[in-house]
Amino acid sequence: ASNSYIHKRLSPDSSRALFGGYPDGEIQLWSVPGNQLLWKANGHTAMVVGTAFSPDGQQVATASLDGSVRLWAVADGVPVRTLSEALGPTWRVVYAPDGRQLASLGGDGILRLWDLAAGELAQEIPTGVLGPWQSDIAFTTGGEAIVVASGCREDMCLDYPDAGLRRVDLASGEVALLVGYPVYQFAFSADQSLAGLFTFYGTQLWDMTALQASRGYSSPLGTRFLSGVGISPDGGLLLSGNGFGLHVWDNSNGQLIGIIDGSVPFGEIRFSADQRLVSVSGLGMFSVWGIPAE
Repeated sequence: ASNSYIHKRLSPDSSRALFGGYPDGEIQLWSVPGNQLLWKANGHTAMVVGTAFSPDGQQVATASLDGSVRLWAVADGVPVRTLSEALGPTWRVVYAPDGRQLASLGGDGILRLWDLAAGELAQEIPTGVLGPWQSDIAFTTGGEAIVVASGCREDMCLDYPDAGLRRVDLASGEVALLVGYPVYQFAFSADQSLAGLFTFYGTQLWDMTALQASRGYSSPLGTRFLSGVGISPDGGLLLSGNGFGLHVWDNSNGQLIGIIDGSVPFGEIRFSADQRLVSVSGLGMFSVWGIPAE
């Protein structure tokens, strides 16, 4: 469904897609090449809004409004472990780069770090960012910090006071504000030197070293509005879109390369690690596109 709060995920090798978003808590794993349902599972009792694949692609984690975080085997959908059951609605999950830890972000604004080998809670850090305005979370490449984006896209809460982009240091627990206005989605280049941000002020390319916007993007069509954002691992391409299609820019010069008809971004735009595929969460559709080598 067309709901930006629900995260869908592409596996690290781009061969599978994981879906939540069903009212009864069901999750589904689909084959990308065959466009076929591989399995579905019903361990949650309320909607799954956050999903993540482990770095090796062998496990998935799900976060639900029922207050639980659960782990599943990718091969057959068998439950591996339940990490929490009564922590209140949980909106986001993400694996550490080494796959040994999992971070979850609850509606109470608490970032929880889980030791996956022991199945135990290892750390809790208050972020001040409440659900459901927690747009996205990601580990830094070294695993020493977590970046949290937040912001409400509804007119009734544009003044949500804790909107922005934050960096949570896992050693000290310090929470630093990087961007002080609503950030609805973000995506890093592989080295995290660049980021694409979909914000209240439009789609932007950010220099994460200087912590400043280096370029803003708008559509040459319609109202010029854009939704969603993705950046290629090498930082060379930025993607966003609207009702006219998926827009592709060359980040080196800010020039629009083209507009791909048939995909209307509404949520996330994610590149595969090898930069050969990109997934788009659109209006009622999750699509995967091939990228020409040139």
